[in-house]
Amino acid sequence: MKKLYYDSAYLTAWTTEVKETAVREDGVFVVLKETVFYPNGGGQPCDFGIVNGIAVTDVMLEEGIVYHKLESSLPAEGTVSCQIDWERRFDHMQQHSGQHLLSAVCRSLYQAHMLSFHLGSDYCTIDVDKPHLDAEQLNAIERVVNRQIATNHPIKSYFVTEEEANHLIQWHMLFSTTGCMINLSSYKKTSF
Repeated sequence: MKKLYYDSAYLTAWTTEVKETAVREDGVFVVLKETVFYPNGGGQPCDFGIVNGIAVTDVMLEEGIVYHKLESSLPAEGTVSCQIDWERRFDHMQQHSGQHLLSAVCRSLYQAHMLSFHLGSDYCTIDVDKPHLDAEQLNAIERVVNRQIATNHPIKSYFVTEEEANHLIQWHMLFSTTGCMINLSSYKKTSF
């Protein structure tokens, strides 16, 4: 299965083949030859959308395979047209990128390291390892983050091995447990 969401976060519609269908206790699922549907994980909810006009209500990654939960079943074989819910995807992209930036600024200014991140439909939370940040510190974080957003830095994502990740010392590079690295490429500590 090709995970097209790694190649282009802006791809919204594509045609592909059905690799597998499955009816499980928790619903009807399809595995596609290529997918743009981002699965649940890393604090980010999955994409929604449609496959041949049938709503995709959940997307899960299990043992490297992306399963798309559908409202009803599809034929076992054949070509399907797919489309993601772009409004939902773009909202998640903005919030997730903002979380990386906010976490980097918190760490840089006040050594407040991110402990967890939750992106929900109504709100987003970031927990840091500082029990208290006062109003002046919060205002400073907000000013720096807003200044960085205004500069519109390009965002690149790519994979590194665990060994490579351990050798990267640039503070603005953030890693997930899967080894995917997000790099706000020109965001540097000296830009404050």
